[in-house]
Amino acid sequence: MTSSIELLMAVGPSSWTLSWDPSWLMYISAALQFNSMITVTIRSQCTKEVEKSEIGRIFAVVALGQSIVPLISNPLFGLIYKATLGTALPGAYLLCIVVMLVFVLVSSLIMSCNEYKKCKSSEQLIISS
Repeated sequence: MTSSIELLMAVGPSSWTLSWDPSWLMYISAALQFNSMITVTIRSQCTKEVEKSEIGRIFAVVALGQSIVPLISNPLFGLIYKATLGTALPGAYLLCIVVMLVFVLVSSLIMSCNEYKKCKSSEQLIISS
């Protein structure tokens, strides 16, 4: 769901030859795109996983990562696109984006589950005391 438009663009044909109009799929896919929320999710989860005194350090590392990623990803995606342009799947670079976004989603879910377990165990300690 986080990368539905990239996935649709990667595997969709260059010209739709269907008996129905698939344009509504692009609109739904664009509406379900949550790429802009990933930064907020990462920062929110990181603040819950570290001590309060280390939040500034974590934000600095996240900001550093966000500034380095375009320096690496743009040339890398360009190389992938050029290498796969003549193949049956010229949108392979979009599949790379989908894989990365799914990784972020899974990581965020794992951190959320860990936070939930910590809250539950601390509640049980308070109740049993």
